[in-house]
Amino acid sequence: MRMPFETASVQVLRNLSRYTLARLKAEAETSGLAVGLDKALEEVLAAAAARDKTRDAATAALAARDACDYKLDQLVVQASMATLVALKNQRSAPAYKRLFPRGAGGLTTLPPLDEIAAVRSLLVSLDAEPAEAPARPYAEGIKAAVEALEAAVVAYSAAVAEDGRVRAREVGTRDTWRRVYRKIYGELIVLYPDGRTWAESFFRSPAPDRSNTPTEPTEPAPVG
Repeated sequence: MRMPFETASVQVLRNLSRYTLARLKAEAETSGLAVGLDKALEEVLAAAAARDKTRDAATAALAARDACDYKLDQLVVQASMATLVALKNQRSAPAYKRLFPRGAGGLTTLPPLDEIAAVRSLLVSLDAEPAEAPARPYAEGIKAAVEALEAAVVAYSAAVAEDGRVRAREVGTRDTWRRVYRKIYGELIVLYPDGRTWAESFFRSPAPDRSNTPTEPTEPAPVG
């Protein structure tokens, strides 16, 4: 009896289980062995469905975080450009360096948490600028955008943490399924010590898994 790979899809586990369950229930002396596999399969399917939801939630939270990040980047770039236009593109001018010592890219290319800290420093500097400073009109928008990004980072972190907890439960149900599946083979051998071929007939050979196995989030770290 060949066991499926540990990374086999839920579809493979379901197909193998359904065949073995039907085969066990077809014979009176083996029907009692189906109970454990029935329960193990049910738990695998429920855990996989829950994982689909948390994986989707983590992906949606990542997309929302990136959207907030992009909006903040755009506002920072606009404030930088307005300042440069007023200074006739003199990037070395003190009035520009006070706000953007490494240019707009020095902020927008940072990981989200670092960008949040840097932009908050920028806001302090903007607040100290004279009212007529070209970047001042962008301060309120930047403040709102950085607050939105901070909330989105927290939400993404929570979504990734929840997905990790649900994934651990899913792995546990798969481990239980494998133990039950293997145990049934041993119990069949006990029933008929000389009937290895008979015992093998209760199990299908795992087919190559050509399904699109879901991948983990491409950015597992909850904070950038």
